[in-house]
Amino acid sequence: MPSTPRVKAEAKSQSVALDKAGYFVILPSKKDGAILVEHYSYDNKLLRIIEGETSRDIYLTIINNNWVSDLTHAAYLGKELTKAELSMKEGFKYVQDGA
Repeated sequence: MPSTPRVKAEAKSQSVALDKAGYFVILPSKKDGAILVEHYSYDNKLLRIIEGETSRDIYLTIINNNWVSDLTHAAYLGKELTKAELSMKEGFKYVQDGA
């Protein structure tokens, strides 16, 4: 049986490219028990607000509606939503990283 190849992850610094679908501002609210995500176009027009209790619910909603079109942006968004959810559970202040 052939062995499964392993690939070593590389920590190359790469900024997230601008996504033609717009950008997101993540606002966790421990008081409300929800994460709000504001979705903007690049001309700073608010397109929609997504509300959910878990990062998974929110990122699946965003992906299923094609509101993100770039894989690096989707990965960044998943990471940031997870941090926001953890901040609500663990009580630390969430600050969104710049892309």
